[in-house]
Parts: sequence; structure tokens; C-alpha cells
Amino acid sequence: MYRTFLSSASELQQMIDFMDRVFNTGWSEGNSTRASDVVYNLPVDIWEKDNFYFIRAAVPGVKPENLDITVQDNVLTLGGEVKHQWEGDQNVKFWRLETTYGKFRRSIRLPEQVKTDEIEAAFESGFVTITIPKLVLEPQVIRVPIKGSVSRPMIEQMSSAPEEKALDSRRSNGTGKEPVGSAS
Repeated sequence: MYRTFLSSASELQQMIDFMDRVFNTGWSEGNSTRASDVVYNLPVDIWEKDNFYFIRAAVPGVKPENLDITVQDNVLTLGGEVKHQWEGDQNVKFWRLETTYGKFRRSIRLPEQVKTDEIEAAFESGFVTITIPKLVLEPQVIRVPIKGSVSRPMIEQMSSAPEEKALDSRRSNGTGKEPVGSAS
């Protein structure tokens, strides 16, 4: 069986999440709560299209009203809790329990140029999709005024050498040659 990089990267992220929980290290991006409170770091898909960024997370077993989505200091945080239906029932014996239950939280730093006041979230079939509009800046051309005199260019004002004066006199007679009777 061939393994793809994507599955290896996913397994690596799962291992990092596990290490964060076990050792309370907070290596992952955006751990804003204590590791003992959060059971797992919610995996997300993030992409952009046209003038929007999108974040999508699978939250099976969570009702939309039990999700908490906040934005503070340009960091979007998605959190909630997945509870299993047998909580407190002593008569239940599990043969296998592979589904993750408990609190989850994921914080994601947003790009600087987004409209945080226009972020929207939609919930469908166990997925929450967060739509973040980009702040589109129109290019502006600004004319910069120039202060100062417009009489003679600065180079002509600074040229006071005798060679420059001789060149000016040649230009003034229109011949390009030195005027008659001038000493070279």
C-alpha cells in the first residue's frame, strides 16, 4: 500500500496533538486554553477563493448552538464539546471506543487584511464552514507636490566654474564656437 504525504502529515499532526495533551507543551499554534481542559485540537481545512478565506472543520455530534466561534486580536477561535450519550451510565460496557469525546478548541491567526466584523459561519451535515471576507484595497495614485523655486534647475545655479561660463557664452551666440576675441 502506498502512503501519501498528506496521510503522513496528518499522522504527524495527530502525534503533535497527542504530545501536547500528554506533556502540556503547547507546541501547536494557538493553544489559548490549558491543555488539561482541551481533549483534542480540532483539525481544519483552510483555503482561499476570490475575495474570501474559508475555514472548515468536522464537528460530528455537536449542535450549532454548542459551538463557540470568536475573534479577538485577529485570532479566530473555534471551540465546543462532544459528549457521548452514555455519560454516567454504569451498565454500559464498551467493546471499542474510537470516537473522540470531550472539549476541543482551535485558534487560527487571521491575515491582517480581513473584515473581522463580516465573518460568517454556516453549519451543515456535521461541518462548520467559516467565511472570512478579504479587505480589498483599491490601488490609489497620490500626486506629491514639490515645494521650491521653478526658475532655474539646480545644476545651472550651482555651475559657477569658468569652463561652464565659456560653454554658456558659446551657446548664446548660436555657433557653438567661442566668440571672436576671447582668449582660450
